[in-house]
Amino acid sequence: MDAAIIWDEAYAEHETGAHPEGVDRIAAVVDYLRTTDLWPRLTVVKPEPATEDDVLLVHTRPHLDTVKRAAAGGGSWLDPDTYVSPRSYEIALLSAGGAIEATRLWSRGLVPFALIRPPGHHATPDRAMGFCLFDNIAIAAARLLTEGYERVAIIDWDVHHGNGTQAAFYDEPRVLFVSLHQWPHYPGSGFFNECGEGDALGRTVNLPLPSGQPTPTTRTRSRRWSSPSSGSSRRKRSSSRPGRTSTATTRWGACSSQTRASRTWRCAASASRASSARVASPSSSRAATTATRRRAPSRPSCAPWPTRRRRR
Repeated sequence: MDAAIIWDEAYAEHETGAHPEGVDRIAAVVDYLRTTDLWPRLTVVKPEPATEDDVLLVHTRPHLDTVKRAAAGGGSWLDPDTYVSPRSYEIALLSAGGAIEATRLWSRGLVPFALIRPPGHHATPDRAMGFCLFDNIAIAAARLLTEGYERVAIIDWDVHHGNGTQAAFYDEPRVLFVSLHQWPHYPGSGFFNECGEGDALGRTVNLPLPSGQPTPTTRTRSRRWSSPSSGSSRRKRSSSRPGRTSTATTRWGACSSQTRASRTWRCAASASRASSARVASPSSSRAATTATRRRAPSRPSCAPWPTRRRRR
């Protein structure tokens, strides 16, 4: 398949000044790609702006008007992290249009990568936050649903939890939202028990991860930690070689709520192995007895997501 880059020089007109989400963030990527032999082989696509109707598939009218009014007034801070410049409203529509264009290019057989800004996954249906004005990926997913797609999956891999995208689809059974993120971290959401509500129960999957890049030794230990054969043997191994205890184990052990979640995870992993053993060797009475004796793990209760979503 051919690859496509969705990008427009106009994204630089979302001026944020001395800000982590600055003009140079995307320009640096494009400048580097131009120095490689990959650039001539890429299809560069300039997107069309999303319409207000597209934005209103996810966001409330008051939120859209707030961003529009702030830009028309010459720019202002919407919160301590999120700035609107005079052209930000138009560029935010262009950014959402880039996400929509990515879905169109995929249907044409291209592999798209959208180099767009401002970003979007923190913007909830009724407020801007975390550098984000409109939730680009949520708007693109909602647009696919209106075009007749039965199911849409969103995988959000970022140091921060995609709270805005989660809020947009927390009760939408046609959308699967999976987030891998550092925890605890901004914005403070994205724990295991946030897993959807109503008919969408289980359609939100949060995988909060500890910070830090493990060494090769630690990485091996982390795999053993994530699916141990028994808690007591793991503790003995860790105590016998304290210098090789994984970063993941120590970080998760530092927070009581995280420790409870990891115990549930370990319990589920043990039960899964027991079931696999019983299926793999039904004639083995030992495997069947082991599987029977192990208690089935109790699923963590899913928490309601406290946000005001637009009325459908």
